[in-house]
Amino acid sequence: MNLASVHFTGLLPGQGVAVAVAGIGLVVWFGLLGMMAVATRSPSPRPGMPPDPNRLDAESPALVDLLTGGWKFCEEAAAATVLDLAARRVVAVEEIGPELSLVRLGRGDPPDLNPYEQMVLDHLRRLATSDGVVATGAVAEGNRHIGSWWKSFSHAVIEEARARGLSQRRWTAGHRTVLSVAAVVPGLAVAVAFMLAPNEDDSLFGSLGAGFVVGAMLVAFAEKMNGERATDLGLEVAGRWLGLRGHLAGGRLPSSRPWRRPSGAVRSRTPPRSGSRLVR
Repeated sequence: MNLASVHFTGLLPGQGVAVAVAGIGLVVWFGLLGMMAVATRSPSPRPGMPPDPNRLDAESPALVDLLTGGWKFCEEAAAATVLDLAARRVVAVEEIGPELSLVRLGRGDPPDLNPYEQMVLDHLRRLATSDGVVATGAVAEGNRHIGSWWKSFSHAVIEEARARGLSQRRWTAGHRTVLSVAAVVPGLAVAVAFMLAPNEDDSLFGSLGAGFVVGAMLVAFAEKMNGERATDLGLEVAGRWLGLRGHLAGGRLPSSRPWRRPSGAVRSRTPPRSGSRLVR
């Protein structure tokens, strides 16, 4: 311990007190995080009247997946987007057998695709053969190394949901400020504990660095939980789609008019068939 540390530590409490303060600070911080997590938890949407059959294209299948899945994505979000592209005749899906389907790409660039729909189409084009055909086996093989693609796809869907008032960040600026400031207490206590440790190689900057790492880890952990949560409008829209899922499950349709959106747009908790996933 150098001379500067000796003079500075003379003003500090004992190491045991610092360790106790650090432990109490961590408990308090995680307790605060838990209370905020409960307070910002999205309520479960209640199934309502199904959407107007003339407006089933108001929300894309990927948006519906987010809203009806507790504001979390499942792997079928991108696959449902492929089905929607097929319903709009951008691609064609041919079922060859129980474990194999073919996706045939159209020619040219279709109009009116949003960013994440274009991402799905571009992904299919990268996997397609020279004649514009993609087999589900090739899709599954191409899914093994596209973690960054999935993150970009999810981010694009979330950005649209926020722009339309259907979703919002879990932590507000106030939440993040409170959690960041609260993380300073255990961080400083850890720094003091390291400073008072009986270690000749200890230094003031090393101790402060240890405290900074602890505080940064707490803030990073809180950001890891900073997902999406519902808005009032999002709950209303999710309820309509859950109502539609109930009608479909019961074999009842609210109208005999044709729908552009396929039933695959409604999130299902049943596992997909082998080879049917587009990502992951």
